[in-house]
Amino acid sequence: MTDLSEWKDAAAHRKPTWPLAGYAPGSYMGTCSRCKENAIGLDKRARHCLPCAVDAIKESEEAARAEVRRLRAENEILRAAILIVSSLPASSNIGD
Repeated sequence: MTDLSEWKDAAAHRKPTWPLAGYAPGSYMGTCSRCKENAIGLDKRARHCLPCAVDAIKESEEAARAEVRRLRAENEILRAAILIVSSLPASSNIGD
């Protein structure tokens, strides 16, 4: 069984680094550039409130996943094309 002090050490190790997607905690009030709401407890350079920063990260991760899916599909198409071209007899090369 894991000692409680190990969990506390892990929790301390995993503290977020600021700024996080335009948000950082602080003692200022400002307007979020995404939702246009007033937010309290921002750093003076923060552009987003915490909920909008989390949403921005989620959107960024989903866009990255979509790009990976697109690239994998394109890769499969290119692999299939390479197999077709490599299986052609040598006499069918264009330009000979």
